[in-house]
Amino acid sequence: MVKYLSKPFLMGATFLAILPMALPVKAEYLPEQRPGLCKNKVMYRYNTDISDVQITMKNITGEKIYWLVQSTGRTGHCIFDRSHNVIRLVVDNQEQNLPATGAIYWNSQSNQWIAPDGGVCHSCTPENGFPTPPQMMNEFFYLPNEKLWYDADGHLCSSCTPQNGFPIK
Repeated sequence: MVKYLSKPFLMGATFLAILPMALPVKAEYLPEQRPGLCKNKVMYRYNTDISDVQITMKNITGEKIYWLVQSTGRTGHCIFDRSHNVIRLVVDNQEQNLPATGAIYWNSQSNQWIAPDGGVCHSCTPENGFPTPPQMMNEFFYLPNEKLWYDADGHLCSSCTPQNGFPIK
């Protein structure tokens, strides 16, 4: 006597055959891909472009890849797992942590221009239109090249006009 398989059993077998293909697979990278993975992670974290991030390697098979964001001088290293995935991005503590506002602003306590990521802006020089120190008025600063006033967080002040007492030279 021949037994026939019931329809629910066939549906379950089809589901079990598809299930292994639907499970996520953790990517494994080669050691040679570590510098690029680290650079991508730094670019994403500090919202900067690829030419601003410099990678230095002391040992390609080692656990760490060292990086430098040239515009801010911020340094650190990437730590990887055995599958060569970036586990963590470590920032060196050689400079004070200032708030990241997404804009360039003048920090009056440190007398330095601060980059959008909160690091010191090393390209914010008088030659590039960032006077040191800038003209200040009630926590607002003036950029003469742009002829605009900005608030303490580096955002454009739309009400800072000559009619409101903010001279534009």
